[in-house]
Amino acid sequence: MEIVELDSRNKKLEKDLVNKDLDMKVRTITYDKIADELAATKKENNELKEEILFYEKIVGKRKK
Repeated sequence: MEIVELDSRNKKLEKDLVNKDLDMKVRTITYDKIADELAATKKENNELKEEILFYEKIVGKRKK
């Protein structure tokens, strides 16, 4: 009976390990995607700031 219980527990732990591994892969992919989107947004933001500075030089600073 003890061998059967240990075998059952081992299978459950293996299944848990596979699920945790899958979860980790999904989280890693999600993190990478968010990091890429953040980098793209920062780049776009910097480009827009440069564009604002360009137009402010032409027409003067806007009043806030």
